Amino acid sequence: MNEQIKKAVENHPENKLFGTRQERGWGTVGYFSYGVFLDTFQSWLYQPTGELSLKLQSLIEKHSFKLASTEKTTLTFDGDDIKKLENYDFPLYAMGYNWLESNAESAKRLKKLVEETIPAFYKKQGRICDKVILMTHSMGGLVARYYTEALGGSEKVYGVINAVQPSIGAAAAYTRMKCGNQKNFIMDNVLGKDGAEMTAVLAQAPGPLQLLPGIEYGKNWLTISPPLGGGDKKQYPETDPYKEIYLNKKEWWCVCEPHLINPFNKKHNKKIMESDWKQYENIINNVVKEFHEKISGKYHPNTYAFYGVDVEAVDAEKRNEKKEDEDKESIIIGEKFLTYDEVNWYGEYKKIDFESGIKRPSDQYIGDKNRLNLREKRAKRTIAIETKKREKGESEAESNQQGNIDFQVTYNAECYTLEPAKGNGDGTVSRRSGEIPKKPKESIRALTYLAVGHESAYKKSEKARDFALRAIVDIIVKIVKVEENGQQVKT
Repeated sequence: MNEQIKKAVENHPENKLFGTRQERGWGTVGYFSYGVFLDTFQSWLYQPTGELSLKLQSLIEKHSFKLASTEKTTLTFDGDDIKKLENYDFPLYAMGYNWLESNAESAKRLKKLVEETIPAFYKKQGRICDKVILMTHSMGGLVARYYTEALGGSEKVYGVINAVQPSIGAAAAYTRMKCGNQKNFIMDNVLGKDGAEMTAVLAQAPGPLQLLPGIEYGKNWLTISPPLGGGDKKQYPETDPYKEIYLNKKEWWCVCEPHLINPFNKKHNKKIMESDWKQYENIINNVVKEFHEKISGKYHPNTYAFYGVDVEAVDAEKRNEKKEDEDKESIIIGEKFLTYDEVNWYGEYKKIDFESGIKRPSDQYIGDKNRLNLREKRAKRTIAIETKKREKGESEAESNQQGNIDFQVTYNAECYTLEPAKGNGDGTVSRRSGEIPKKPKESIRALTYLAVGHESAYKKSEKARDFALRAIVDIIVKIVKVEENGQQVKT
């Protein structure tokens, strides 16, 4: 039976032409997220009969989504456009990668796949395949951008289709490192249920750290709001997120709390903490920052993209722009689309019961010395406040005048709570990052927003799949025109 199965696989028309799906990397990506999608998409792009699929033929009908910009293309086609596809084959490859590793390293593997592995396979068949179309999802968009814009891969790529790419970073990368995943039981236990679990992994993982907001994300996305009467709120970054937030170990709100990097250093040995911090510091300076700088504002000149938002909220916002104040609609973002666009820690005063077993920083602790409770690992942080206790009936002026140094000391505290996400997005990537900044828009041929969640963008959205397929056809029809003596050549 195994021999019969093997023979059937080898003799399948798709595998004869393109190699098996295993050879094309389908097993390197998660089946739960991409398995059914890959199979469906390949069936649209290639039929064993050699005829165009009914899905491709249906693209002469109007598409099901709204384009955010139609200045470069409309993604609509006529029968002649679709007929051109008969001259091309579309093998679908997949490339999984280690998301904990630097995206620059993943981009090097993509370069090898595109420039060595794929061309070599078709060369043995007497065919040519020296360029590709890249379809990306989430962080994959950063991998593709580094390949095309930093590793010289642009000339080997006809076009790039991005889905829910954190183009300038995601504030959720900060909140997850501080508080854990905060999604559901399954994802909490896979990615990390609290700040301790997330920091122990991510502080040593360049890939996730490269998702932190870069300079392009803007200023003041992190707000520390003190208790009423406790002073003015502080906003960061003022100029440099790396120095002010990512490499700041003196404030409790820093992205990486030093005592959480190494869970085996339970006694917070100072030398070990300093060594762990130095390694983390090296990753931020030499891997994360450098990666951000090399792709900042750079996109393949033939880029198509969609991002996730609550579409109804966005449309209502656009209608409000044309209305007087009294006629404006109230905009409510659906719960599943709520995303951290900005981060706010809200402070309150609280009394502290020292009998509750609160764990305070030791003398060797290299982080914020004001931390009162090191056991807080999710959406709360408590900061100690030392206050003098006056004798009964004694005024503050009398206390100061007497210079009494024998006062009893009590502790109150400021308790900070991370406010829930309020921005529009796909639950992970905010609208401001997904829609791509205005500066590189000359590279964007088509951009749209869809009501999709982050992880399930391709899997659950027919509109997302329709957009991606139309983008491929648009690239073929308008960009990839190989002609020889006035005739298109099979390639």
